[in-house]
Amino acid sequence: MRTAHFDSGTSLSKTVDIGGDKNIGGTVPAGWATADLTFQVSADGVTFQDLYNDAGTEVTAKAAAGTNVSFDKIGAQIAPWRYLKIRSGTAALGVDQVGNAAAKYVFDFGSSKTLTITSGVKGSPSNGINFVLTNAANDTLAVSKVDALSQVTIALANTTGSKNAAATIETALQALSTVGGIDVSGMTVAGSTEYDAAPPVRSAASRILTFGGKTLTFTSGALGPDGNEITLTLETAANDTLAVTNPAGTKNILIKLANLTASKNADTALQTAVRALTTVGGISVAAMTVSGNAAYDSAPLAPVAASGIFTVAEGKTLTVTSGVKGLTGNEVKVTIGVAEEDTLAVTGAGDTMTILLANGTASKNSAANIQTAVRAITGGTVAGVSITGFTVAGNAAYNSAPAIALGEGIEISGVPLTGGAVTLESGIYTDIPLTGGAEPIVPVPATNLEGGEDIELNLVLKE
Repeated sequence: MRTAHFDSGTSLSKTVDIGGDKNIGGTVPAGWATADLTFQVSADGVTFQDLYNDAGTEVTAKAAAGTNVSFDKIGAQIAPWRYLKIRSGTAALGVDQVGNAAAKYVFDFGSSKTLTITSGVKGSPSNGINFVLTNAANDTLAVSKVDALSQVTIALANTTGSKNAAATIETALQALSTVGGIDVSGMTVAGSTEYDAAPPVRSAASRILTFGGKTLTFTSGALGPDGNEITLTLETAANDTLAVTNPAGTKNILIKLANLTASKNADTALQTAVRALTTVGGISVAAMTVSGNAAYDSAPLAPVAASGIFTVAEGKTLTVTSGVKGLTGNEVKVTIGVAEEDTLAVTGAGDTMTILLANGTASKNSAANIQTAVRAITGGTVAGVSITGFTVAGNAAYNSAPAIALGEGIEISGVPLTGGAVTLESGIYTDIPLTGGAEPIVPVPATNLEGGEDIELNLVLKE
């Protein structure tokens, strides 16, 4: 078997050594531009002339794309010559063959996003075109060429995805007209479904901070990897004022949450305070967003008061709650007993609040009366905690019939209040970096189109 190769854009094949065989056939490829076959022949492989029969007619064979052709009637006319060139068309009117397949390359950006660039001209020359994909320094798609290198550079817009649409890139490529002398006016660019739905652009760095079921999401307003350099530190302020700063010489946003009023720690308040910094370590935060989930927005972070629910008799409870929010309320202990006489008595000593219920008149032991007595404890503190804001609340059963004695087997002695907490303990969220900021793509070095094929007729020879 021999191969007759047609350079793209030519009508005459390269030389084929047929060795004088008489029985010749050929396989015509699918990309064949419609034309009959004529021939040039040579005895020495140097000097070729058009082949005519003894009647002076140019030797011709019919050919059609995607078929096999037998030279059964002209084999003997070709056989005297060892070297052969096949022409597409006639000596008077050759038909250029443009190629059997177009060169192309599929660029993969991950997440099923691909761009397929295909030469508009079939044949091997387009395999010489190479592409460099990179990120533009601004939000403008830029397509340029270096003819001497047969190179095209595509710099993707860094913010607006639609500017990087496959159709927009195609238009820009076709506008180059030629690259290294190769026609690109018909070059095509096709995106995958995923690419077309969301062409790559810079992404913003972000971080989700979780506080139980509550979350805060911080998102850099500056797109790209620069946002990944910003870190977050959250802790509780020493007072009831939200404070947001950028410690000198750092790229850290230090957020000190108000230690009493939850609304001061709302996501909108945080966002406003962060944006007011303008820049952090040279990175703009003027457009940073702070967003709480529904749980956070309904109840922003704030300190929690310590409390205790005490069962004083079957079905009857008293709830004692510290008037001071935070950890200190957990230091207060409660003892509940019964006085030796019909007088409610509430005292404080050291870290313990003692409530002695009047032993005869139930109304004297109402939750309201106990609360008044607690707030009136001599010295105004228990365990160093101000008792002026303490509350005492009975459940419905208690309020309808306050207890005058503890239930059988019930003992309440030195039981601490629990659950008191600051807005946010220090050290839990320190220097937490934002993540995920990225350029549209990881730059792709020079990559050639591939798969472009010239027309080749495979000749089958037999003596």
